[in-house]
Amino acid sequence: MSKYIDHSQYPHFGASIRTVLNAKGVTQAGIARKLGISKQHFGKILEARDIKVHLLLSICEAMGCSLDDLYNVARCGELNANLNDRNQ
Repeated sequence: MSKYIDHSQYPHFGASIRTVLNAKGVTQAGIARKLGISKQHFGKILEARDIKVHLLLSICEAMGCSLDDLYNVARCGELNANLNDRNQ
């Protein structure tokens, strides 16, 4: 198994992360703080061609969602109603 999520297979993870952040009312700076990185670094991660799996899992945990939730947002372009209620 690769250590990276291939952007060519899953090109919308950055946008999906932003969708979840907006839905939850969480800022990129807030998630970056939880991850122990700068807001600028987090922004670069969202634009990256490849995202390390462990980093993507850490982002999901910090946002209070699962990788499946994020994948479904990427695939369907919408949030599951239960995702909005988690960790609030």
